[in-house]
Amino acid sequence: MSRGWTALASAALLAACITEFEVVSGTGSGSDGASGEASDATGATADGGESESESGAPCSECGEECVDLSSDPRNCGECGRDCDGDERCVSGECRLECGGGCGATAICVDDSCVCKPGLSGCDGACVDLDADAEHCGACGVACEGTTCINGQCQTGACDPAQTSCAGACVDLESATEHCGACDNPCAQDELCVEGNCRDVSASACASCPCEECDGDRCCAYESLPTALCVEADECPAP
Repeated sequence: MSRGWTALASAALLAACITEFEVVSGTGSGSDGASGEASDATGATADGGESESESGAPCSECGEECVDLSSDPRNCGECGRDCDGDERCVSGECRLECGGGCGATAICVDDSCVCKPGLSGCDGACVDLDADAEHCGACGVACEGTTCINGQCQTGACDPAQTSCAGACVDLESATEHCGACDNPCAQDELCVEGNCRDVSASACASCPCEECDGDRCCAYESLPTALCVEADECPAP
């Protein structure tokens, strides 16, 4: 009887071990499955990250779309700002393509019109914040019954070094639209230097000096992505 009970106990112990091994194995398999699911979830997240990184640009939500506000012509700078047909969205601003002409206040850089040095973009126009009565000191600040003098709405005459042109106090030495005299605008490819319109072109250089200027004055400005080559002895005042 002792040997029989011993054999029976051994068999029961062996069965328990096998059962325990199967349970552990099952748990391991289940763990693998859970890891697989976690891996899938992580993979989905990683895929999303890769998709965003592949675009190489920030993504902002506009309704149900994710757009790049710096270059999307339908959402330029902010959701819903739609550029006109002859405009491009550059750095969050609607800018005219050079093919349509940039006028006296802008210059062609990388096939888009950007404001000339000293001018700022307001409501699609390039203006002198120091002299513009509709945008005095900042976009949208209008002078009512006063004159914009050095970026402030004031009463009285212009400063001695300035001239009153169409109600604006300007410096004839550097004013793009009043170069040397009132209502004497420089062309698209010119800048006002010492009261004279001088030829200018955008270079491929990001800063000065620039060999591409080849004898012309190299001029760099924070408002422009490239340096300018100006046919003058000095750079126009920003």
